[in-house]
Amino acid sequence: MQDALQTTQPPKVLFPPERQDTVIEITPGMPLSLDCKAFFGYSGENRRPIIYWMKGEKFVEELAGHIKESEVRILREHLGEKEVQLSLTFDAVEEADLANYTCYVENHIGRRSGSAILQKK
Repeated sequence: MQDALQTTQPPKVLFPPERQDTVIEITPGMPLSLDCKAFFGYSGENRRPIIYWMKGEKFVEELAGHIKESEVRILREHLGEKEVQLSLTFDAVEEADLANYTCYVENHIGRRSGSAILQKK
């Protein structure tokens, strides 16, 4: 079996798109699932992909309550390259949740991000 070439690129955020803010309009009180999808090239390491959400300057996992961060799901894998997803689930969006959420992905080469802004419908 042939090894894939080791990546020379940082991972790529597929959604929300890099370098443009995605606005998501939501009615407060409604549930929401916010998915971050990313592509990781072959790194030669058997490490789990580094992918996480932040609300403003805070890690989502530090926020109490009704926002849950899922486990990292591997959507596709081929020759060590991976497409992964990390979801934020809101039981019911509150006014205080209307903010900027950024998904970060990183590897040994660099870090990228994509942002989604929750706004009231």
